[in-house]
Amino acid sequence: MINSQLNKNFVAETALDFVLRHADTITYPLRPEVFFGGGPYNAWLLPWTEACRAYGTADFFNLKKHGADAATDMVEGDSGEPVYLTVYDDTVKSMARQSFTKMHELGHVLLGHMDECRDSGGKISYAFRGQLEREADSFAAETLSPAPLIMLLGLKTPEEVARVFRVSRAAAVNRLRDVERNGNSRLYRDYMGRMERAFRGF
Repeated sequence: MINSQLNKNFVAETALDFVLRHADTITYPLRPEVFFGGGPYNAWLLPWTEACRAYGTADFFNLKKHGADAATDMVEGDSGEPVYLTVYDDTVKSMARQSFTKMHELGHVLLGHMDECRDSGGKISYAFRGQLEREADSFAAETLSPAPLIMLLGLKTPEEVARVFRVSRAAAVNRLRDVERNGNSRLYRDYMGRMERAFRGF
């Protein structure tokens, strides 16, 4: 289902449902770290420099070798349950970029990408891998600066979006483009009503 509208809607719904699920405790700008540390997603976060020291390696998960900002691995917990370990490059100076990276990796978990990779034995096509990466990007963008919330707040410029949600200007431009293209969709209109109730007073 590469590049399908169905997948795009699934990603947006998963991201917005995630935001609403945590509406009682969530604050913006979002701090991705609060969703790690075990919790309901069995997801753990480890800085790259700390991982290198702890495991005595110069490049844990080969992040630097591959030019990656993060990588997530699925391991088996004590009771056989899946546990997700995300190692992120903490030498990246931009906090906005680090936040995006962390939510991107959590997106892989919540969108079922880790299960798909496991079930395929890691043998997935280049095109399909690209699709998974785009979906995780969309999840991160939607959770860090939800389009329905942008519309509710009446944000019109990249500077406003970047200031409220602490995202990069480039990310803010992309979010406003998404609002322009899809703001009148049934999906976003439905979530606008739900977010208005959940984030009253934001």
